[in-house]
Amino acid sequence: MRTIQPYNRNLAAAIVLLICAVLITISFSIYQSGKVNDSAKMLYRTQDVLLHTEKLLTYTADRAKNVKEYLLTGNKQFLKNRDELGVQMFNEVTAIQTLTHDNVLQQQRLDSVKQFINRRNAALNEVFNQYVLHDKNTEVISAVEKTRSEERRVGK
Repeated sequence: MRTIQPYNRNLAAAIVLLICAVLITISFSIYQSGKVNDSAKMLYRTQDVLLHTEKLLTYTADRAKNVKEYLLTGNKQFLKNRDELGVQMFNEVTAIQTLTHDNVLQQQRLDSVKQFINRRNAALNEVFNQYVLHDKNTEVISAVEKTRSEERRVGK
């Protein structure tokens, strides 16, 4: 029987140790690669949330600006996309809800944002409706006064 010399024994142990080290390194690399992919997905989702939040802010500000400009100028051109902006705002809120469905804290913040938007829209709608009602009343009063002046003129 042949005996293994200590040199060969050490070489075999070194090869086994090297193979184990390579396997551990590969396993660790695969694990880290998965972590990097997860981080990339989270970053992509965060970027989407920021994008939709920016769109929501833009639509909200544009809608308020258009109503204010109408109130200041009386130009009905500013009201053309009022309802469309409201629908787009709702779509952005829905998109943000979908993206943050697994984050309770973000959902609470989004609920606060929705309440703020609803209060702001209600206040703008109230001012808008009062202005429109005032315009209609003014038109009715003007028509009545015009009719009376016509009656006076014709009656004379």
